Amino acid sequence: MQKHSDETLVAYLDGELDGAERQHVEAWLAADHAARDRLTGLAQSADLLRSAFPLCTAPDHRDLMRHRGKHDPWSDVKHAEER
Repeated sequence: MQKHSDETLVAYLDGELDGAERQHVEAWLAADHAARDRLTGLAQSADLLRSAFPLCTAPDHRDLMRHRGKHDPWSDVKHAEER
């Protein structure tokens, strides 16, 4: 049985639960007003956090390696897989 926790609620918000787990959480939320309030609070916190740190694209690690004059070990793995 699925554990009732903030971790479970966050996984539900993030769409990380499979069908059975999602149904279990939805039944829990339907029966527990406090859990619904907690879910709302977690969703609001996530929205605030996302708005505080706008999305930006991370630099490609290969560009960083070239810039630092270092060899990218992952390129060796990729070339080996292509053979």
